[in-house]
Amino acid sequence: MSDIRDLPVMTQVDAKAIGFAGFDNVPHKVIDLPDGPFTISAKTSDGRRVTFCFMPYSDGPARFVDIQFHDRGTSVTTPAGSRSPTFNAFAVTKTGRHIVDTRMLTEDIKPTIVVVPLDTTDEEEARATILARGSNACGKNGAVASWKACNENGAGTDSSGPDPVDRRILRRNGG
Repeated sequence: MSDIRDLPVMTQVDAKAIGFAGFDNVPHKVIDLPDGPFTISAKTSDGRRVTFCFMPYSDGPARFVDIQFHDRGTSVTTPAGSRSPTFNAFAVTKTGRHIVDTRMLTEDIKPTIVVVPLDTTDEEEARATILARGSNACGKNGAVASWKACNENGAGTDSSGPDPVDRRILRRNGG
């Protein structure tokens, strides 16, 4: 089992004071995640479950998080034949505008996972540069150590295929 530094519940101010981000002025549970894949599973008092699966592109610290809500009461069959829950999600801008909203989608195209990349703006720019080059030097066999390392080596990835996050999801779902 991975060792994690598990700190007590604290205020938003206390969380920020020790280097964590805060969100709303409510109690915060802060966790130092280990390198490599790691899932946090949470459950509300009425039994609604959500998972946050932190994943690296290969090894090292997490570079994206998969979020899944498990108790909406619906699911779909994945290409691998397993069942995956479906749920609604939306993204909100600073002005309150919903720029992504799945609530009006039909059940067969509702998300089963919401992926949040943990990229900095520099890493996003490097990724855009790599994709613009259209080279497949870093994307051979679906193995990309990191977009930054790929960019530093002067190579790119195959822009015709899915990125590393998409590749991992396709592999997990049997695609």
